[in-house]
Amino acid sequence: FSQVEAQAQLASLFTSMTQQPREPEQSAAAAAATAATAATAATAMVALEEVQDRARLLPSGQHTVVTLPAFNDQDVNHAYVLYFQTDERSPRNSALMLLVRRLWAEPAFNQLRTQQQLGYIVSFGTEGFGRGRYGVRGFEVRVLSKRFDPSEIEHAVEGFVQRQVASLHSDGGTVLDTDVVAIAKSIITTLRDPPTSYAEEANEFWSSITSEFPFDWQDRVIA
Repeated sequence: FSQVEAQAQLASLFTSMTQQPREPEQSAAAAAATAATAATAATAMVALEEVQDRARLLPSGQHTVVTLPAFNDQDVNHAYVLYFQTDERSPRNSALMLLVRRLWAEPAFNQLRTQQQLGYIVSFGTEGFGRGRYGVRGFEVRVLSKRFDPSEIEHAVEGFVQRQVASLHSDGGTVLDTDVVAIAKSIITTLRDPPTSYAEEANEFWSSITSEFPFDWQDRVIA
């Protein structure tokens, strides 16, 4: 099923089910037909949910720009989001995203917000789309500014990313192996922190269920 096909089939099934007159007593054949219709509707519903929960992994090196007008013509602010898609969700990719976030979040705020005053909201973080085996991971930079337009913001953010990538290179990079090891140990310590209440523990289990993660996902990320 595609999303359009699933939606069309659901609409058709529900319309036929609601428009059919109900008889006081159904024959065996009518009951079987109703059960078959309900089963088909359930199958279409599951297919629709799977389509909506999937995220597409874009080809490497692809650059897509989406611009949207402001809802309020009098609004002088510019909102900018730069998203770098990395790879499909896996324990290794999740561990790398945690490491990148720990390495770049503070420099992003210091350089883009404090020093360059790019906007009054500047944030760096990781983001995932899709659920379970259909999920992908990446990191994003968000900026809200009334001083600079999106093209100027993009130029500043791309410059920041290039400097951060250069800092990771072994030949002349400013980030040392010892720094990475220390940050990795700090992340592992945080992941191993036990829940402080039954409610927190229940939320962790429920998040695994709704996100279709295995319950030992954190252990896999640590490993």
